[in-house]
Order: sequence, then C-alpha cells, then structure tokens
Amino acid sequence: MKRKLMLLLACLFVGIGLVTAQTQKVTGVVISEEDGQPVIGASVLVKGTQIGAITNVDGDFTLLNVPSSAKTLRVSFVGMQTQEVAIKPNLRVVLKSDAEVLDEVVVTAVGIKRAEKSLAYSASQVKSEQITQAGDRSMLDALSGKIAGVSISSASGAAGASTRVLLRGFSSLNGSNQPLFVIDGVPVNNETLQNSSGNQLSNNTDFGNGINDINPNDIESMTVLKGASAAALYGSRAANGAIMITTKKGKSNDKMKIDFVSNTTFSRAGVLPEFQNRYGQGWGFANSLLENGSWGPKLDGVERLWGHIVDGEQLYKPYSAQKNNMKDFYETGVQTDNSLAISGGKGKTTYYMSYSNITDNGILPGNSDRYRRNAVSLKGSYEGKWLTSSASLNYINRNVSTASSGQGYSVFNNLIQIPRDFSIVDMKDYKNKFYSPDNWYTPYGVINPYFNLNEDGNKYIEDRIYGSLELSAKLFEFLTLTWRVGGDLSNYRSKSWRAIMIPDGANDTESIETGYVGERTGQRRELNSDVFANFNKQLSDDFHLNVLLGYNVNERYKKTLNVSVQGLDLENFYNISNSPNPAVKSSASSLRRLMGVYGQADLGFRNYLYLNVGARNDWSSTLPKDHNSFFYPTVGLSFIFTDAFEVLKNFMTYGKVRVSYGQTGNDVEPYMINGYYSEGTVSNPFGDGLKYPFAGVNAYSYGNIIGNPNLKPEMTKEYEVGLDLRFLQNRLGLDVTFYNRETTNQIMPVTISPSSGYTTQYMNLGCIRNRGIELMANLVPVRTKDFEWNVNVNWTLNRSKVVRLGNGLEEFNIFGFTNGISLLAMPGEPLGVFAGYGTQKDDKGNIVVDSKTGLPKQSSTREIFGSSEYKYMMGVGSELSYKNFTLGFNFDIRVGGLMYSRTKGTTYFVGNSPQTLFNDRQPFIVPGSVIEVKDAANNISYVENTTPINHSYYDSYWNNNGGEFDKGDLIDKSYVKLKDIHLSYSFPKQWIAKAYLNSLVLSAYAHNLWVWTPSSNNFVDPTVSNMGLDLESEFGEFSASPSIKSFGFSIKAAF
Repeated sequence: MKRKLMLLLACLFVGIGLVTAQTQKVTGVVISEEDGQPVIGASVLVKGTQIGAITNVDGDFTLLNVPSSAKTLRVSFVGMQTQEVAIKPNLRVVLKSDAEVLDEVVVTAVGIKRAEKSLAYSASQVKSEQITQAGDRSMLDALSGKIAGVSISSASGAAGASTRVLLRGFSSLNGSNQPLFVIDGVPVNNETLQNSSGNQLSNNTDFGNGINDINPNDIESMTVLKGASAAALYGSRAANGAIMITTKKGKSNDKMKIDFVSNTTFSRAGVLPEFQNRYGQGWGFANSLLENGSWGPKLDGVERLWGHIVDGEQLYKPYSAQKNNMKDFYETGVQTDNSLAISGGKGKTTYYMSYSNITDNGILPGNSDRYRRNAVSLKGSYEGKWLTSSASLNYINRNVSTASSGQGYSVFNNLIQIPRDFSIVDMKDYKNKFYSPDNWYTPYGVINPYFNLNEDGNKYIEDRIYGSLELSAKLFEFLTLTWRVGGDLSNYRSKSWRAIMIPDGANDTESIETGYVGERTGQRRELNSDVFANFNKQLSDDFHLNVLLGYNVNERYKKTLNVSVQGLDLENFYNISNSPNPAVKSSASSLRRLMGVYGQADLGFRNYLYLNVGARNDWSSTLPKDHNSFFYPTVGLSFIFTDAFEVLKNFMTYGKVRVSYGQTGNDVEPYMINGYYSEGTVSNPFGDGLKYPFAGVNAYSYGNIIGNPNLKPEMTKEYEVGLDLRFLQNRLGLDVTFYNRETTNQIMPVTISPSSGYTTQYMNLGCIRNRGIELMANLVPVRTKDFEWNVNVNWTLNRSKVVRLGNGLEEFNIFGFTNGISLLAMPGEPLGVFAGYGTQKDDKGNIVVDSKTGLPKQSSTREIFGSSEYKYMMGVGSELSYKNFTLGFNFDIRVGGLMYSRTKGTTYFVGNSPQTLFNDRQPFIVPGSVIEVKDAANNISYVENTTPINHSYYDSYWNNNGGEFDKGDLIDKSYVKLKDIHLSYSFPKQWIAKAYLNSLVLSAYAHNLWVWTPSSNNFVDPTVSNMGLDLESEFGEFSASPSIKSFGFSIKAAF
C-alpha cells in the first residue's frame, strides 16, 4: 500500500512539472524613447494568443501562464510605433514616437497620467515647444488663441502685468472665476495684488499674478481640464476648471545635459487712441491757456505765444498739430530672459536644476515701469525596487515697479487730455519753470505726465518658495500607494507714494495733492497633502480596471498689514512718520482648511470602451459645522468605435465618442457665516471726526454685513458630449464638444432691512447657465521628406444666461455708476448686460432734441444696450517646416460683445477724438431729429427739428457721447490679432558637434504686429482692462495702460 502511494505522489509531481514546463511568467516595463518615461496604458499581447496585459502607472506589466511555445510579444500604444520583441522572463521595451500619430498621454486630476483614449471629457495639452517657440512674455500668453474654450488676455502692456484666464465663460457672480493651477500635482497660488491706496477707477496698480512667475523653460507640458467631470477630484477648488502644469525632470541613465535659452525682446506701445489734428487748445472755439481741451481755433501753423507768463517770460511755438505726440512719448522697452538648466541621471536617480532671470524695462520713460524676476528650481528623484521618491524646490524673487492707471493723475489719463498742439516730449524737463506743476495748466486734474512718472510710484517685492515631496510604494504589481505633500509660501511688501503738489502759480485748488505714502506687508501660505492608492490590473482578456482612492488636506493662510498717511510735511521723504496726521492702519488675516476624500474607477473593455465613475466629498472650515460636508460625483463613458469595428479603419484612422457628467463647487470665503469687527470711528459733519485708538482707548464696531450661518458653496453641474475624428493617418483631425454648465447657490450680497441693525447679508440665490460648442481641427496638407505644413483651427461659442436671481431680485449690479452705465446680471439675459439711459426717441425712432439748443435729450427710461459676451472666439495657426527651417504664425480672433471705454469718453470730452470733427465743427442739425410739442391739453406731438447745434454747445454734444449719452460709453470689443509669428533655424548636428553642442536653434519672433478693430473703436485694444481679472473686468477699461507690440530674437543651445 505504501509503495502504491509513493508511486502515485511521484506521478503527481511529474505531472505538475510537465504542466509548469509548458507555461511561464513574463514581466517587464515599457518606456518611451523620447523622454525615458513609463508608457502608461500600453497594450502587451502574446502574439497568436488572447493573453495580454495593460501597463500600469509605472509602465510595468506581468503576464502569467504564457505558453512555452510562444516566442513573441506585441507591444503597442497610440502615438507610438508598435514593437514585436522576443519573449524573455524580464523585458525592457522601448517604444519610439510615431510621427504619423498624436501623443495621447495627458496629465489629469491629482497629477495622474492617463491614456487620452480612456478619457470621457475634453483635455487639451500643450507641449514645451509650443509654450516657448514664440518668445511669449509668460506661459499663459503662449496659450492665447490656441485652445477652444479658453480665453486669455493680458491686463495691459505694462511690465509684469497680470493675465486673465477663463475656461468656458463666467459662472460665478461674486466669487472667483479663475481656474485652479496645479504644478506637478500640487495646487499653487495665483492671486493678483494691487496697492493699498487705489481701486478700479483711481490710482489703480497691477503688480501681476502668481502663475506668471513660473519659468516657461521649466515646463514640460500643460493640460487644460475645462469641464466639471475633468476637475471633479479637486472638488470646490476647481469649479472653474484646472490647468495642470508638468515641469521638466532629468532622465535616468543619461549623461549630464545643459540647456541654455536666451531671449531678447523689444516692445513698443501697441494700440493707441487716434487723435484729430485740426483743432488746438481752447474751449468754445476760443484759445485759453488754462484748458485741457482741444476745442480752440483751427490749427494754422502760425507761430504764437502759449503757456503762462513766468517771471516776465512766455514760450513761443507754431500752432500746429503734434501728430505722433503719444507715440513719441512711449519708449522702446527691452526685455531680456536668460535660462540655464542642468539635468541628467544615473542608475536609479535623476536630477534637474535651473536658474532664470528676466529683466523687463517697460515702454514708459524713466524707471517707473520695471519688472525683475529671478527663479531657481531644483528637482530630483530616486527609483528603487519598490519605493520611488521625488522632490522639488523652487524659489522666486519678483521686483515690480509700475505706474498707476485710471482717472486722476495717472500717466495715460494725462496723455489723452493734452491739447493737440502741445509737444509732450518737450515737457520732459518737468522741473523747468514753464512745465512744472506751478505753471503748466492743471485746473482739471491734468498734470505734466513726466512729473507723475518721476515723482509718484508703486513698488512691489515678493519672495516665494514652492515645492513638493512625493513617495510612492509599489505594494504589489497592481497596487501603488502614494503620499504627496506640497506648499506655496510667499512674503511680500509694497509701497505707493504720491508727491506733494500744491501749485502756487496760475492753477487752482482742484490740482492740490498734499502728498501720500502707503505701505503693505503680507504673507500667503498654501499647504496641500494627498495620500492615494492606485489599483491597476488586467482582470481578464477583456476587462481592465484602474481604481484611485485618496485623501486630501488643503490649508490656506493669508495675512496683510496696511498703513498709510495723507498729507506729508517734507517733500521727497516717503515715510509714515512724515505727517502731522494720524496714520490709517488696518490688518487682516484668514485661515481656511479643506479636507476631502475622493475616488475614481476606470473600467476598460477590450481597449475601446471605458466607463469612468468618480466622486469627492469635501469638509470646509468656512462653512457651519452642521452642514459643512458636500458631495461631488462624476461619471463618463468613452467609446473608440474604430477599435470596436475594424472595418471603419478602411477610411478613418481614429474615432471616439465621449459623454460625461460632473459636479464641482465654489467654496465660500472665510468669515462669511459670521460677522466681524473693524476699527471704530466717530464721524463729525463739522470736522474730521474721531479715530481710534484715542487717548489710550481703543474701539471697534461690528460691520454692517451680518453673517449667514446657512451659506453653502456654489454648486456647478455640467455635462458634455464630444466626438474625436481623425483621418488620413492623422493628417486630418476634428474634435467637437458640446457642454452645458449650470452654477446654482450663487453667493450674492443682498440688501436687508436696516431695522435689523445691518444693511447686507450674503445669501445663496441665483443660477447661471453656460452652454457652448468647442471645435478644434488640424490639417497637414503637405508632408514630404523635407517639407511639412500644419494648420490648426479652434472655434468657441459660449452662451451664458442668468436663469434666476431669487429673493425677488430683478437685477444684480456687477459694476457701474450711479445714474449711469452699469454692467448687470438680469434674469433671462446673458451674464453681463450693459444698461443705462440713452437718447430719447419718439415712437418712430426719431431723436428728440431740445428746441433751444438742438441737443439730443436723454431718455428717462433705462434700456439694455447689449452684452459683454463674445459671439464667438477663434484661433488660427499654421506652421511650415522645410528641412531645418520652421515658420509659424497664430491669429487670435474675437467677434462681438461690448465694453465700457473711459478712454473714448475722455477723448470725446476734451475734443481730441477724430469723431469730434463731425461737420468740421460747424453748426449742424442732428439728422432725423424732432422736437416735442404740447398743445393746450398737454398732448404731446413731434415736429421736425430746425434748430442747429451751434459753437456754444458743440463741446456739450460730444461730452454726452455724440448725443448717445450712456450708450456712447460703449465700444465693440471685436478684434483680430496676428498674435505671433516666429521663424527658427535648427543647425545640423554635424555642424555643431565640434562645439560640443547637441542642438542649436536660432529664432526670431514678433507679437501683435497687426491688430484690427471695428471702425467704431479707434481708442483702445479691447483686451486691456484695469478692473481686475474676474467678472468686474468685463465692464471694460478706465484709462487703462495700452497694450504692446514686440519683436525679438532667441537662441537655444543644448550641450
């Protein structure tokens, strides 16, 4: 019996050995030849069988039960050449990029790389070469006009000015509409800081926004996630979408590489107002030495005395137009941008370090317009058998000097009011007795602009550190655990000052400035920590599952201290103590914390059908404890029908349809659920009042805004449907997206009964909807061995609608003037309609005028003039490559929409606009005008007007915008820009090898060389605004600084 049992066991073991010998286990990694990075989602198939696997986030794969008879693996990935390799127990497969297809790996939420074909939402990616090829001033400027659904505009041409980014329109009435910026998986700050003394209308300053400080040469790629489904894993941080920035890093097993980039750019003032050159200084057709208007006599070129008599002397000049007056005032700005990067790796380690320096001397004379930035970046990684680590540390020092914009003594506001016969550049010596504030005309707040540039100023200095640490452990072949922590910390200080200007000559008291100095110091801190697990496994031959589960903590802290004083004792001594008046002090701080859990599951079927389900739950410290939890779900489906039905590939390279739905939120700001105290004051109608602390006693008052303990985050629900088609081996591509986004629980300030002891409370009320279509197309008309021509077109249509405001509100004032033009949110209308009081008309549409003066009458009924929303946006780009030469250009096109222009109104008022030459300023009857007639019974009728507007009222006519009143404040903001044009030459390697160069590229580029605007807008570049970067900026510009045009040269060398 025992002998039989032993024999049976022996046979069993032999059988097992025979079975084992017939199969084998194969493991390996798939990497990209281009950058040495893992290829995620690559298909690995045992040739001649159904055995296969999908590579995980590290590019690894494992195949079990591979027959011993199998000899070949087939490895493929969209955008790369398919490889067939001999089977070995452990493989390292290198895939080459396929020039015939597009790169299809994108960085998504939480910094996870995913195959584009598996995404159920729109994700647009821009590579490093596209960001830096045209020498743009910032990485955001490089995106302008290149991606559908993305609106990017610079606030002005000032050095270091801010850039506004908008994805799929405005969704929030009172909150932020800016997207979330994420660098290497960590959110970073993008706030814009202004000085402490200004506002949108007066003494406005722009020190730039945080994201523009990032060195473009450090960026590997940027991915724009526009929809709620794409950004839902960030919860309430990404209600307006997210822009994922991936920075460069070293490559393992690569020798040290040195990259040097140097750009030199020359800038000039871009779009400037057109001026009339027929009439000079004066008012009412009479010469007046005190006027800032050009309503004087006709210019005749005759030599004449002008200006005030000073010490018995007076200036003498021809009474002629200064045709290039403003253009000659602005200088040529020079920007130099140098960047040096050293990278490499050996074995399991990589490193990357860079230094960059920007010096931008703006277009204003003197030193009032300057931007300096120094940036250092350090990055390294280590990849062990089961543990991978990476770390980055970045330091930025920013130093900005800028001139104020807006009304009052701002440079631009002064320039546009100077009479047409005055030579501005002749006034450069503002200390000359004829051009000093004492004797140069200033009764209406207009001063020598050189005085303002040299004596007033605004300065900002910031030190910023941001970075991250990441540890990733491969617990199993299919399971990875990652901890990522990052921070963004900055300390800044700013100072603004205005010189004492108390004229003792011919000027009156309207021009008095007693002197001012204000200082601000602040701190910003953002800390972010993510812990997430990633499960990635081929469940069967047909199904693949990827699951992400994570926990996030985000903390943001801000603190500011402001102190200022008006009325200085000593000239040119800008110190808070230099005043007999008490300083005005204020401080503020806020701390908020957001905790969230999130999850996402992607189920793939045969590599052509993908189901995506995700969710996030947030707990916010800015909300009441009883209901501070909010849930954001998302679901999507992606179907690559060309892979499902192979027959379609006979005429189509690639076809995909996608549909998704998602929710995100826009969190409330700190301390909105409770009121807060502020420094107390006691007003006195007969004196200066009382400011605390007083006599050692302090006092505080409770604000007029009562907190709302029931506030909720604004909630955005969005669905989108998309179609991606490619033909002719990707030489023709079309991507179309339709989206519908609704944002409810709008947080709005609402007026409440004063009997409550308060005047305002924030409430959740309104609903804003955005619907749109995005189209992106690419075409390669010609492709030969030496020549290739690429064309790219994108088109965006967005239609917003205020669905409701709630609480009986009929309108919400976004921005506007009392009894004047206003930008409103009104139910049933697009978000942002202009309303005001236009011209009175009879029932036939004829203009009603005053019977005595002939001037049009203003209507007593308010009307809507139109919306600030573009009808559509469009970008057209083309690139031609011949051997080592590359020529490219991009157009940025916007059509429709209205904006307010203070520049227009001011040039009308002072008679500098060409429109004021109507009828050569001779008496005229308003065309089609009537006068109102009343009979004995007060019945009103209208008869033809025969009263002309004579010289006495001509300036009044244009002061009322040519009789259009509030409507005349608006301009059409359509434009077409040749955004950039660039030409580059890459030297052949055999030419530069002896110089130890791997590559050398010389480039020339230009920006905004040509700008078209409608004939009705000969005033400003429609993209400029000095009213911030959010919804208020849609109002328009208030004597904003002009845009710029530029050209430059670049050298890129790699050793």
